[in-house]
Amino acid sequence: MERKRTLSVVNVAFIALIAITALMSAVNFMWLTEIVRRSVRTARLARELVEGYRRLQYGTGEALQEPEAVAARHATLAAKSDELATLVGSTARHSTRAMACVGVSSAGTLVVGAALMVLVARRIGRPLKLLVEATDRLAHGDLAHRVPYQSRDEMGILADALNRMAGRLEQTLHKLAEHKQAVAKVVERATTDMRTMSLTDEKTGLPNFRALTEAFDRAAADAGATGQGLSLVGVTVEHLDSFNRSYGYEAGDLVVAALARTLRAAAGDDEFVARCHGVRFAVLMPGRVCAPTKLIRQVEAAFASIRKMVRYHTHRDVEIAIRYGCAHYPADGASLYELLDAADREAAASIQPAGPEATQAAAVVRAEEAQ
Repeated sequence: MERKRTLSVVNVAFIALIAITALMSAVNFMWLTEIVRRSVRTARLARELVEGYRRLQYGTGEALQEPEAVAARHATLAAKSDELATLVGSTARHSTRAMACVGVSSAGTLVVGAALMVLVARRIGRPLKLLVEATDRLAHGDLAHRVPYQSRDEMGILADALNRMAGRLEQTLHKLAEHKQAVAKVVERATTDMRTMSLTDEKTGLPNFRALTEAFDRAAADAGATGQGLSLVGVTVEHLDSFNRSYGYEAGDLVVAALARTLRAAAGDDEFVARCHGVRFAVLMPGRVCAPTKLIRQVEAAFASIRKMVRYHTHRDVEIAIRYGCAHYPADGASLYELLDAADREAAASIQPAGPEATQAAAVVRAEEAQ
């Protein structure tokens, strides 16, 4: 609904001042006109008296030769003298009144002008000060500030418009802040997902070599600070290339995935299982300095069952085996690469033979999925 504008008090005061000034000027003009009229009449009477007394003194005119005419002329001149005196007195009184009226009108105009100045200062100066202050605070980001001025005049309409503008800006910034938070959450989630993807092996779901490196750095720092041991077990699948040539790389990937599930199930809660690359896996064992015989036995048992199932489904033997090696930090190496090399050297002398049940893991995995 559109706001109806009303005539402001300042405008009314200006109109009142103009009206009062015009009224005072009209009254003063009337008094001055009356004074001028009386002054003209006084001057005329004075000139007639002067002319009459001059004629009486010099005896001009035939009618003045007689005493009765002289007495009549004296009487006339005396009456005009009285009238002149009365007119002069009246003119003086009118002049005094006119001066008083002019003084009163001037004083009234000054008073009204001063009152108008005060009114203007209150009705315009104060709102302008509030508007300037509000504009400055809004410019410095204080969008919650509002102009504390409510009126139906033009200043009030301007203050209301400024308040509504600040409210819309505040709502817009609030929505932008919410959108920024939502975008930040999406970015954080995407960053977390990307980091997870960058630390996870795609085919097995195990942590990759990069994640193993970070986990080793943390475990090595803890081992150095607490004095507890740290072991690394390397697990490698041998002869997988010949298996891939016989059954395809997809079947080889299924073998690797099966081994990854076996290692993850056999490892403890505090042990870290990762795929280094290709057919090479590693298990970090914080706090361990002994050989991981339990882990090895569980993996060998699971792999033996896989070989039996592969032989059952394919009726063929494939040269495939698993070898293990264990290294201890920092006796066998101070870095991850040194420990992996030490584990490989230990495993080189203890290759697990394939036996008659050479694993054909592709058929095993497919059979397990079919069941």
